[in-house]
Amino acid sequence: MFTIKPERKQFIVYSDNRNTGFKKNQIHKKLLKLIKKEQKDLILHVGDIVFWRLAWRSYFRDLKYANIKVPIFYTRGNHDNKLLFRKFFKLEYSYYSINYGFVHLIMLDDNRGILDKKQYEWLLDDLKKYNDFKCKIVFAHKPLYSGANHGVRKHLIEQLEPLFKEFNVKLIISSHYHNYERLRENGITYIVSAGGGAPLTELMNNRPQLIKHETKYHYLVISIGLAKISIIVNDIDEKEIDRFKIEII
Repeated sequence: MFTIKPERKQFIVYSDNRNTGFKKNQIHKKLLKLIKKEQKDLILHVGDIVFWRLAWRSYFRDLKYANIKVPIFYTRGNHDNKLLFRKFFKLEYSYYSINYGFVHLIMLDDNRGILDKKQYEWLLDDLKKYNDFKCKIVFAHKPLYSGANHGVRKHLIEQLEPLFKEFNVKLIISSHYHNYERLRENGITYIVSAGGGAPLTELMNNRPQLIKHETKYHYLVISIGLAKISIIVNDIDEKEIDRFKIEII
């Protein structure tokens, strides 16, 4: 369990740069420069850090090139080897949580399409333990809802959405499909943010939950106040493509 100083309430989210080790990763490098300029307290990466297991050196070189100094917390993607993921980030399991002021952040590993018994029980215990936190945000690489192909994951929805509703989780952030989506279902906001550099994915289905969609490289700027989460989405050309707020009381 990591604990962050309570006065810190701003962070960046991005994902799916998916370094290969062969290309120069120009999009990822440009995004990192923009993220550096934001001067926020930490970064949350929602998975597919690399395309395959031999590309980790390329990713860490990109961080060094951009002179990124703030803490980065990672969610495992389907391309991220589990053993290497745990080794590099010194994790006992491929799922964990951190406290961020009065916000509780949970990083799940949903790459099998459903949580196994051990992870599900851990999640339930974690939500009970930190139920007094006013704001809880969950990160999971594969979305429960998306307008991309195979975008609704029935088993994950049946397993997780009742927990999210019971414990008042207001925001779920995922990636995997290489675009930006904002969706809402049963009072919960779902974001797909996977614009870190991998080839972009066009929307396949205009689902009823979908509020906003952009097929662009991008990152999120999240600010958390006492009553609201404010989210701004900026593309690689420094243009704002979405802005919204979520009530947390």
